[in-house]
Amino acid sequence: MWTFQPADRHPSKACGALVHLHSPPQQVRLQGCFQQDMARSGERVQRAAAGGIRGLVNAMIDQRQVDHYAQAGRVDRIVAERNVVLTYVLKALRDSRLFHRLVFKGGTCLRKIYLGKTGRFSMDLDFTAVGISPGKFSCLLRELLHGKTHYGITFTMEDEYVREEILPSYGALIAYEHSWNRANFWFQASFRERPFLPPRSLPLQDELYFRYMEFGPFEVPCLRIEELLAEKIRAAFQRTSARDIYDMYLMSRVPHDRELVRMLVVLKLWNVRAPFDPKALLEKITVNRYNWDDLRALVSGGKMPAPSKLVSEIAEEYGHLLRLNDRLRAVAADSKSHRQRELVAELIKELNRHIGAEK
Repeated sequence: MWTFQPADRHPSKACGALVHLHSPPQQVRLQGCFQQDMARSGERVQRAAAGGIRGLVNAMIDQRQVDHYAQAGRVDRIVAERNVVLTYVLKALRDSRLFHRLVFKGGTCLRKIYLGKTGRFSMDLDFTAVGISPGKFSCLLRELLHGKTHYGITFTMEDEYVREEILPSYGALIAYEHSWNRANFWFQASFRERPFLPPRSLPLQDELYFRYMEFGPFEVPCLRIEELLAEKIRAAFQRTSARDIYDMYLMSRVPHDRELVRMLVVLKLWNVRAPFDPKALLEKITVNRYNWDDLRALVSGGKMPAPSKLVSEIAEEYGHLLRLNDRLRAVAADSKSHRQRELVAELIKELNRHIGAEK
């Protein structure tokens, strides 16, 4: 059963010094890692040769093939190319020793795992990391990507932050270059909390670009739809982003357990000491003070409804958040003091029993 440790904080330690940007450290040499990578590379070369696919040195798919994907998705080439590159990054992670420490989440997970062509595009990667410290994670990710070439794409860690204590987290701006483009993307990993629900290992959606790649869709550990949605609701409650609202709109069409979502939202906000107020959230959404312009570039042409219609549907669909039971209201009221730890532990056990009963 998955357990949970709250992110306790002490005001005297809350300082920005814990977040630091630094130049690339010495790479960590892992025993056996080189031999394993060589073996995997050899297997991929053999598969590519057997299938008549071009070699791995220039393996990034051609610009015309990305253009085909962009036209089919009715988005700009830059957006389509990024989606392809992020798939290659996921595959590199899949073949690394970091893979079993990662749980996929965020907007890219939503499209690549749950929604496919019906989802919006995303330009970065988000994970929850488990069983590893941010510092060790940084070393292993550098070992995998910094100055390395995967599938004809060369990666450079341009900048990163490592936060070890208060709200532990990791983020990196990763530059990449291949035969016809260069750009960068954000890679973020949260260490703040383990997933409340056991992650699911699900295959990537079989999108058009896979017909041009050396590999097909593969499985990735990811947050369950209820927990992914709860994180989106938490984000929508704490910030004002049109992307969060649009993702909530799309996820309302994916089958999910509303009772689990309500429990998870309250627990996740309790964990960051933010009392959940569903009425305030729905009022915030209805007021509609979102900047929709950046979002439009990530949505396939013609698929985005008018913001007023979208907001109205979300307010109606998520009205169930108002139906918090007495225990959830007690936990929400306790978010700042954290005195109801026994009740929180009881709710977490109930979540796991619920998931166990589904199997």
